[in-house]
Amino acid sequence: MPNSERHSILILRPSREVLGLTKKIADQLGYPLVIARHGAEALRKAEKQPLRLFMFHIQDPVKDCALYLKIKKAWPNCEGLAFFSKSLLGDFPLFKARVYPDHLIPEKFPEEIPDLQVTMLKILSNDIFGIEKYGIKPKKVRLQSSLQKAGILEKIQAFYLSKKVPVRILQKAGLVLDELVMNAIFDAPVNGRGKRVYYGRKRDSVIGLKKHECPQIAYGFRKGVLALSVTDPFGTFEKSSFFSVIQRLRVKRSIKEGAGKGAGMGLFMTFRAVDELIVNVDPGKRTEFIALLRLKAPLGSHGQRSLHFFQCRSP
Repeated sequence: MPNSERHSILILRPSREVLGLTKKIADQLGYPLVIARHGAEALRKAEKQPLRLFMFHIQDPVKDCALYLKIKKAWPNCEGLAFFSKSLLGDFPLFKARVYPDHLIPEKFPEEIPDLQVTMLKILSNDIFGIEKYGIKPKKVRLQSSLQKAGILEKIQAFYLSKKVPVRILQKAGLVLDELVMNAIFDAPVNGRGKRVYYGRKRDSVIGLKKHECPQIAYGFRKGVLALSVTDPFGTFEKSSFFSVIQRLRVKRSIKEGAGKGAGMGLFMTFRAVDELIVNVDPGKRTEFIALLRLKAPLGSHGQRSLHFFQCRSP
């Protein structure tokens, strides 16, 4: 039996470039590819076979999001990959319905093709971890105490300075890494009963982590792209948290100060700073945040970032 286990890829109104890449990957991994010309045809074809992935465009937010909602009701485990125009602003109706496409990619051919290729390979192979998949040869360091943070961030900053990364990008990278490390120390660790161990502590507290609590930082650089990742060994981050921050970004509403701040504020600031954010989760085992910052990203590109949530499937 092929890797697909007879699940299919359904793609709606694909461009020539996307269709060509999708066919290549589907054949490589043994997935049947189903093409639909319009929404009604997509629904009819979705009734005939289980779906692993549904690829579509968000052009009319109400109509297209309603279609995705119907697909998800039929196949709850089907992942959604949505392309959207950079001119499409504001709320997505499906967020209010709490039905989230796992992947949002702005339409910007040909730049989106490498992103799409990595995304599809990760979805269909169930091999999701590592910044190596984004063309990065990383350096890695394990953090054992909150006291190490400043020294590690300084070392990483020196590395990027040696690559002649502009100061404005370096400042963003410092913000992103600081927030992700702090979340890995204070928010991620849980005990055997699922209770967060250090949550609520002041962020300037000295935390000595046990061996099984230590997060790993990876960083690297390829032409035009700075990459960072922070991985915690707990795997408790949830899709609903991810998309609640995306929703706030799209409606330009900040996380409020006070009781709900915590990890939400850190993620909100991180999302605003990056060009691409990837979250990989193996439930109960590990969560990896990957941030990509492009040196030549267009100004005012907040609505053009790619956002991805991957979760390991059970064997």
